[in-house]
Amino acid sequence: MKIIMNILGVFIYFLIRYENRKNKMNFNVRFWIKDNWVEIALIGAFDVSLMILLISNDVSFEMAEFLPAFLQDAGDLTTAWLIGMVLSSACYNAIKKVKKG
Repeated sequence: MKIIMNILGVFIYFLIRYENRKNKMNFNVRFWIKDNWVEIALIGAFDVSLMILLISNDVSFEMAEFLPAFLQDAGDLTTAWLIGMVLSSACYNAIKKVKKG
Protein backbone atom coordinates (compact mmCIF):
# COMPACT_ATOMS: atom_id res chain seq x y z
CA MET A 1 0.00 0.00 0.00
CA LYS A 2 2.90 2.39 0.75
CA ILE A 3 4.32 1.94 -2.74
CA ILE A 4 0.90 2.65 -4.25
CA MET A 5 0.64 5.86 -2.21
CA ASN A 6 4.15 6.83 -3.30
CA ILE A 7 3.34 6.25 -6.96
CA LEU A 8 0.15 8.28 -6.56
CA GLY A 9 2.24 11.12 -5.12
CA VAL A 10 4.53 11.00 -8.16
CA PHE A 11 1.53 10.81 -10.50
CA ILE A 12 -0.12 13.82 -8.86
CA TYR A 13 3.11 15.80 -9.07
CA PHE A 14 3.39 15.15 -12.81
CA LEU A 15 -0.29 15.99 -13.35
CA ILE A 16 0.34 19.32 -11.67
CA ARG A 17 3.41 19.85 -13.90
CA TYR A 18 1.31 19.00 -16.94
CA GLU A 19 -1.44 21.43 -15.94
CA ASN A 20 1.08 24.24 -15.29
CA ARG A 21 2.92 23.84 -18.60
CA LYS A 22 3.94 27.02 -20.40
CA ASN A 23 2.53 26.31 -23.86
CA LYS A 24 -1.14 25.49 -23.42
CA MET A 25 -1.94 25.94 -27.11
CA ASN A 26 -1.70 22.93 -29.47
CA PHE A 27 -0.36 20.69 -26.74
CA ASN A 28 0.09 16.96 -27.13
CA VAL A 29 0.36 14.54 -24.20
CA ARG A 30 2.64 12.25 -26.22
CA PHE A 31 5.04 15.13 -26.87
CA TRP A 32 5.02 16.06 -23.18
CA ILE A 33 5.84 12.48 -22.15
CA LYS A 34 8.52 12.27 -24.83
CA ASP A 35 10.00 15.56 -23.61
CA ASN A 36 9.95 14.49 -19.93
CA TRP A 37 10.53 10.72 -20.14
CA VAL A 38 13.98 10.89 -18.53
CA GLU A 39 12.65 12.79 -15.53
CA ILE A 40 9.65 10.49 -15.20
CA ALA A 41 11.82 7.34 -15.40
CA LEU A 42 14.47 8.59 -12.95
CA ILE A 43 11.96 9.87 -10.44
CA GLY A 44 9.90 6.68 -10.66
CA ALA A 45 12.94 4.45 -10.20
CA PHE A 46 14.32 6.57 -7.37
CA ASP A 47 11.02 6.76 -5.48
CA VAL A 48 10.16 3.09 -5.84
CA SER A 49 13.68 2.00 -4.83
CA LEU A 50 13.57 4.30 -1.80
CA MET A 51 10.20 2.92 -0.78
CA ILE A 52 11.43 -0.67 -1.19
CA LEU A 53 14.43 0.14 1.05
CA LEU A 54 12.19 1.71 3.66
CA ILE A 55 9.67 -1.14 3.57
CA SER A 56 12.28 -3.92 3.58
CA ASN A 57 13.91 -2.42 6.68
CA ASP A 58 10.46 -2.07 8.27
CA VAL A 59 10.92 1.65 8.84
CA SER A 60 7.97 3.34 10.45
CA PHE A 61 7.36 7.06 10.66
CA GLU A 62 5.80 8.72 13.66
CA MET A 63 4.20 11.76 12.12
CA ALA A 64 1.15 12.05 14.37
CA GLU A 65 2.35 15.29 15.90
CA PHE A 66 2.84 16.90 12.48
CA LEU A 67 -0.43 15.80 10.88
CA PRO A 68 -4.00 16.99 11.32
CA ALA A 69 -6.19 14.66 13.35
CA PHE A 70 -7.95 13.15 10.33
CA LEU A 71 -4.60 12.00 8.87
CA GLN A 72 -2.98 10.69 12.04
CA ASP A 73 -4.20 7.12 11.57
CA ALA A 74 -2.67 7.00 8.10
CA GLY A 75 0.75 8.30 9.18
CA ASP A 76 2.93 5.85 7.22
CA LEU A 77 0.72 6.06 4.15
CA THR A 78 0.76 9.84 4.30
CA THR A 79 4.54 9.78 4.61
CA ALA A 80 4.84 7.54 1.54
CA TRP A 81 2.58 9.90 -0.41
CA LEU A 82 4.57 12.95 0.70
CA ILE A 83 7.85 11.24 -0.24
CA GLY A 84 6.43 10.74 -3.72
CA MET A 85 5.39 14.38 -4.02
CA VAL A 86 8.43 16.03 -2.41
CA LEU A 87 11.10 13.81 -3.95
CA SER A 88 9.49 14.17 -7.35
CA SER A 89 9.72 17.92 -7.09
CA ALA A 90 13.30 17.88 -5.81
CA CYS A 91 14.51 15.36 -8.39
CA TYR A 92 12.71 17.06 -11.27
CA ASN A 93 14.19 20.45 -10.41
CA ALA A 94 17.67 18.95 -9.95
CA ILE A 95 17.51 17.16 -13.31
CA LYS A 96 16.32 20.31 -15.09
CA LYS A 97 19.13 22.32 -13.44
CA VAL A 98 21.76 19.80 -14.57
CA LYS A 99 20.34 19.75 -18.11
CA LYS A 100 20.51 23.52 -18.40
CA GLY A 101 24.17 23.51 -17.40
